Amino acid sequence: MSNQIRILLADDNNAFTDLFESRLNLYSNIKIVGVAKNGSETTQMLNHIEIDVLLLDIVMPDIDGLEILRKINEMPINPMIIIISAISSEEITKIAFSLGARYYFVKPFDCDNLISTIKSEILNAVKPNMSDVNSHIRKIVTNILLQIKIPNYIQGFSFLREIIVLYIKRNCRNNISMLYNEIALSKNIKAASVYQAIRYAIQVAYQNNFGIKSNKHNDLLFNFNGMPNNLQFIKAVASIYKLTTNNN
Repeated sequence: MSNQIRILLADDNNAFTDLFESRLNLYSNIKIVGVAKNGSETTQMLNHIEIDVLLLDIVMPDIDGLEILRKINEMPINPMIIIISAISSEEITKIAFSLGARYYFVKPFDCDNLISTIKSEILNAVKPNMSDVNSHIRKIVTNILLQIKIPNYIQGFSFLREIIVLYIKRNCRNNISMLYNEIALSKNIKAASVYQAIRYAIQVAYQNNFGIKSNKHNDLLFNFNGMPNNLQFIKAVASIYKLTTNNN
C-alpha cells in the first residue's frame, strides 16, 4: 500500500461526494483518487486505478452496486469495500456482505465515523497489532473457518475469527456477550451488527454442511440438531482448535 490510503468513491449524489471530499481534506494520509457517478465509470476506474478502499452506493445509474460487487469478484483486485447507501433493507445488506462488502453504512451517517473505520481497518491490516501467540491462534482459526466453508470475504468471517480468538485466549466458557461489545467498540459499530454478521457466517457454514468431507474433526463436532446458535458454533471451533494444537 502507498503512504496514503487511496479511496475510490462511487456515488451519483453530488452533494454527498462534495461533502465527503471536503471532509477528507482534513486528513493528510487519505486521498480520493477517483469519483465515479455511475456503474460503468466505477468498473472502468477499478480496472485502471490502484485503490485500497471502495466506497460504493447501491443505487446508481446503469449498473447497481450489487452487480459491481459481482464484477469485482471476477477481477484480480482486493480493495476493502464499504457500502454507503440510503437503503437499509436487511436482504440487500445480506447480499452485499455475501458478495464481499466489509461494512454497510446507511445514509445519513457520521463521515468521521466512516473515516475512522477506514483508517483502523487499513492500518491494522498493514501493521497487525498482535503478539506472536495471538497471531498463531488467529492463523489456526482462519484455517478452521475456511475448512468449515465460510468465505473469507464476508464480514462475518473476520468478526467470527476475532471472537473465537478472544474466546480461546480468555476461556470464556458460556459468556460471550462481552466479546460482541468489545469487537463492536473496536470497529465503531453496534454489537447487534457484530452478532448478525456472525449469525450470517454460521448460516453459510450450515448451508455448506460445515465442510464435513474436508476435515475428520468436523463430523464429530458439528453434529447439531439444526443450525447451531453462535455460542455452540464458537465452542465447536474452539474444540477443533484444541484438537489441532494437541496433535501438533
